Amino acid sequence: MENEPDPPFDSFRFGHFRQEARYHTERPRGSGDYLFILTLRGTGRIEFRGQARDISEGEVLLYAPGARQSYRTAPGAGHWELVWAHFQPRPHWSALLHWPQWQPGIGLVALPATDLRRQVRQAALEMVAEARRPWASARSFALNRLEECLLRVDLVARGDRSLRLDPRVRRVIDHLAQNLSRPFSLAELARAGGLSAPRLSHLFREQVGQSPQRFAEQMRMAQAGLLLRDTTLTIAQVADQCGYGDPLYFSRRFRRRMKESPSRFRRRLAGGFQGDQPEARSGSRSGSFRASDR
Repeated sequence: MENEPDPPFDSFRFGHFRQEARYHTERPRGSGDYLFILTLRGTGRIEFRGQARDISEGEVLLYAPGARQSYRTAPGAGHWELVWAHFQPRPHWSALLHWPQWQPGIGLVALPATDLRRQVRQAALEMVAEARRPWASARSFALNRLEECLLRVDLVARGDRSLRLDPRVRRVIDHLAQNLSRPFSLAELARAGGLSAPRLSHLFREQVGQSPQRFAEQMRMAQAGLLLRDTTLTIAQVADQCGYGDPLYFSRRFRRRMKESPSRFRRRLAGGFQGDQPEARSGSRSGSFRASDR
């Protein structure tokens, strides 16, 4: 996919409008491309063969090529602020375009009032800003922002399990993901989620199915596996980037979870490109959590 060309220039059009009460667009035969519409404020109305539905903040429309397009500012709403984009999808976007259908060819997704809605809104506005910039790569950046919108909306369209997590648990997971290279305590994670340590432990286990400590180690071992596979960092360097100041302790934890040493794991995936490395020299930190936290 990395050599995949962008769609032709005239197949990507965009805008950020604040339309007043009389705004109305009617395309009985639709268009030859996809049309993405995100409502930012106010209310719009979509119509199809005698059916009508009002569209409010955080709702996203996706018209398929050829689908009848009839939309307007909702009566009585006063205004409708929206970001839109006409586009031909990149080939690998096909899996992101299967939205729940309001009517044939008209996908409709209501974004929950969470960080995800804010992220889609930000990406959509950045799409417009990027596309307006006067440099050669601007359009590619704009298409990347549109892809981000589609990826995030797809989470809702598929009913992804992560969206059902308590927002405080999601904040803890985000904190972990952004700080894998340094150690932290359960108390720090609790502060990130705005919870007490006992409450975090209970809620996290209830929603994720394991303790915060075990989940953190799972994330770190996954990252360690990527570094071992894709880089030539030493075992000690991999340990440090995954939050383990003591490479010997890291190697023990890695072997316990992966059933083989870091060096053997690397050789198996890389076809023996690198010989054995010293598994460890004990350092000053024992790992991401104190033993009592485990």
